[in-house]
Amino acid sequence: METLLAALVDEVRMNTWVYVQAHSDKRVERPTPIRRPGLPARRERRMSLADAQMIDPRLRGLSEEEAQETLDRLTGRG
Repeated sequence: METLLAALVDEVRMNTWVYVQAHSDKRVERPTPIRRPGLPARRERRMSLADAQMIDPRLRGLSEEEAQETLDRLTGRG
């Protein structure tokens, strides 16, 4: 029952975030999911900039600052 309630709360928070993001000129932070009972906290995994440059040809040949700015723009983080 607790897991179902956590899923419901997460869905309501996600729907609210989508609405606010759609009506905002700025980037709004995505809500973090509620921790499920009996499960460890989730770690956020991020790819290093060097790995992203190896994978994405649009980032190759750019300085680290330019590559990070481009990556942020492409992923909606900037």
